[in-house]
Amino acid sequence: MFRIGEFSKLTRVSTRMLRHYDKLGLFCPAEIDRYSGYRLYSAFQIPLLNRIVKLRDMGFSVNEMIEIIDKYDNNVFLQSVLNSKLKQVRDNIDVEHLKHDRLTKALNELKEDNMKYLVELKKLPSINVLSLKDIITSYSKEDELWKQLNSFCSEHNVKTKDNGIYSIYYDDEHKESDVEIEVAVPVEEMREDQNRFAYKELPEIPCAATIKYTGAYENIMPAMTAIAEWIEQNNFELIGYTRGYGIKHHENEKNPHHFVTEIQIPVKKK
Repeated sequence: MFRIGEFSKLTRVSTRMLRHYDKLGLFCPAEIDRYSGYRLYSAFQIPLLNRIVKLRDMGFSVNEMIEIIDKYDNNVFLQSVLNSKLKQVRDNIDVEHLKHDRLTKALNELKEDNMKYLVELKKLPSINVLSLKDIITSYSKEDELWKQLNSFCSEHNVKTKDNGIYSIYYDDEHKESDVEIEVAVPVEEMREDQNRFAYKELPEIPCAATIKYTGAYENIMPAMTAIAEWIEQNNFELIGYTRGYGIKHHENEKNPHHFVTEIQIPVKKK
């Protein structure tokens, strides 16, 4: 007979696990010394313990092993149990592969985002524009201003200078309503203002943090987050109104997912 430490060395199963199996009734000592209380094990128990270790390494729980050990010599039963566990393991592998693919995709998207959103500091020259400024109910209603401005340009034969357009946001905070926005198009010549339609010069911006975003306007937040993080990390502060410069937009691109917008934020070093 062997004491628990000796038996542990011979079987390479820790004394902690032997005590645990004993407590749960899975594998008990051959005897308990009546005087010392020591657990005593027999070499005849080693094959049974080897079966338990094999089942454990195949992923069976203690409760499952208790049931299997009693019927271990029943080949039909054992084969059925092993096939069932094999199917479970294969199903788990499929789930883990799916998790792997999703994690890989998420990491690739993060890498793409880091490459996609490159922040540049630029000096933006002044530019002559025709603009329409108004307070509208929400940001989503900006297209109503564009319809009015485009209609005015068509009716008055306004010659635009390039294909770019500007949206300027005047509020000091994000507002749910009563949003102050100015939309503008560069023009070749300056004329007299007409009602709410103004010919004006957008002033030079000595230093602007800029970032280009491709996609529909409603999905622009990742780009806004990237430029905000860059401004903070590089110790700049905001000093003017944010504006969007549309390079590909509703006037020259039908698919909103192909829109290209440059976000321009005036900044200075703290």
